[in-house]
Amino acid sequence: MVIDLPSKLLSGSSDGTIKIWDINTTACHRVLQAGREGPVDILQVLCIKRRVIAVGWERDICVFRDKQLMSSDFNITLMSGVEKEHSEDIMCAVYHAPGHLATASTNGEIVLW
Repeated sequence: MVIDLPSKLLSGSSDGTIKIWDINTTACHRVLQAGREGPVDILQVLCIKRRVIAVGWERDICVFRDKQLMSSDFNITLMSGVEKEHSEDIMCAVYHAPGHLATASTNGEIVLW
């Protein structure tokens, strides 16, 4: 779960959805579907530079760009490591400005993207 902007809350769930909520009205404004081949448990959601990034029980990082969040039709961008990728499921992610993203998997691997 992450709060983005003064009035938005993003939540991830075990059915592979990320919901964007309005804190003031408690209305769900948008539902995003993560995962390539069906639902995937979302363990963490990050908002980075007008992007929503989700990680979970999958070895990919799912990225939704701002334009996709506002349109009714969008494609999921999946990040892949150039030299390293996780051999197990991703459990968490952390971002450090200006552009460093690190992820950790269930077997203790840490990958810098």
